[in-house]
Order: sequence, then C-alpha cells, then structure tokens
Amino acid sequence: MSHNHTILQHLPIGQKVGIAFSGGLDTSAALLWMKLKGALPYAYTANLGQPDEDDYNAVPKKRWNTVRKTPA
Repeated sequence: MSHNHTILQHLPIGQKVGIAFSGGLDTSAALLWMKLKGALPYAYTANLGQPDEDDYNAVPKKRWNTVRKTPA
C-alpha cells in the first residue's frame, strides 16, 4: 500500500492536522483538501532564508486567504 493511499484513507476528521506551508500551489491545495475533507489544518511556515521567496510576510496571508474563502 502506498503512503498516499494511507493518507487518503486515514485523514483525521475533526482533528488538528499540521502541515508545513510554503504558500505555493502544492501546499495551498493540500491545505484546502484537508479542510474540505473535515480536518482542522494548522499551517506552519518557517523563514529559512529561501532565495526564491520575495516577500516572506506574504506567506501567512496566502494561507489565511486559502482557508478563509473555503466553506467549512
């Protein structure tokens, strides 16, 4: 059984689930998917000095916009 298959079958509904959030398309989609499936996603972001991130302060805003615009 693949790890993806296990995650799809065992997402804890109504429970907190942590996710490392970069603000990119992949983690935004994962955050949205977890919320739509009934989990309570908690997104964590760390400033590791990534050279590809122009505005680190914008990352939490992306996370908020992803969650806020999503129906519960």
